Amino acid sequence: MLSILALGVQACYRGPRLYDTPQVRDRVKKHVAWFKQHWDILEIDGTLVLETTRRLILAGFPVGPSSGLNHAAAVEVTSLLPNSGLIVTVFPDRMERYFSTDLFL
Repeated sequence: MLSILALGVQACYRGPRLYDTPQVRDRVKKHVAWFKQHWDILEIDGTLVLETTRRLILAGFPVGPSSGLNHAAAVEVTSLLPNSGLIVTVFPDRMERYFSTDLFL
């Protein structure tokens, strides 16, 4: 779990809850507090994620929302770096599993 928090990835594998027991909750709170103190947190709006994903699909990339999120975050981070900065991201998912979601409405 710490590696997931360290990467700044939302722990979706447990559903809408991030913790199942009070002990896990306390551990998560402790680590999240540390990361908030030492790292800037970048939040990307869900609407922007879907718009970015749709633009990527129209550009020929068969991706899903995780890829749209990665691309939108990379674009946002470029505004924070000096001109010599380089951003690399990955597109970790495909669009097939999202045909029945809001992505294609």
